[in-house]
Amino acid sequence: MLLAAGSSSRFGGGTSKLFATINGTRLIDLTIQSLKDALNAPIILVSTPEFYEESGLKLPWVAGGARRRDSAFAGAKAASSEIILIHDAARPFISSALVERLLGATKEFDGVAPGLPVTDTIKRVAGNTVLETLKRSELIAVQTPQAVRRDAMIKAFESVDPLEDYTDDLAVLSAAGFRTGVVEGDSHNLKITTRADIVLAESWN
Repeated sequence: MLLAAGSSSRFGGGTSKLFATINGTRLIDLTIQSLKDALNAPIILVSTPEFYEESGLKLPWVAGGARRRDSAFAGAKAASSEIILIHDAARPFISSALVERLLGATKEFDGVAPGLPVTDTIKRVAGNTVLETLKRSELIAVQTPQAVRRDAMIKAFESVDPLEDYTDDLAVLSAAGFRTGVVEGDSHNLKITTRADIVLAESWN
């Protein structure tokens, strides 16, 4: 499942960042090819109708929602496989090794995500006031794709608070009482957020 319903507000320019090019190839096309190379399975695109029409993509499609959780729920209901991968379309560098680690971990967990150790000190604040310094050894930066059991994901979405704006798929599973875990992430699994990320991606691609 490829989530492409975001607004690209931090990218700027008035158009979807997924149409930005990296060394001449659209970001969305790089991500799709990367997924195909890493996983031999159908890809469902979850996006706005406008994006789908403008993209010209020939993929199974469902309409996304205003929030990430709405888009992920729509995609999960449209999927048919027991294990589904939920991936941000703005991450064009997925490795087959990462996918193998995720799928292997679903034997133990209902949902699993790749994560990288946090190297900066993280503080919890309110305004300018520091409330707490978090233990860095217990923190990771989470990436996608996230591998989830489809039946658990659907049950989780149906049971959690409908007003809670979850920005991470595993958070939905955890809130519903399902078991979630992490595997080693990939430092090259870059998420394109700003135009500076395009420059970095071009140096890799």
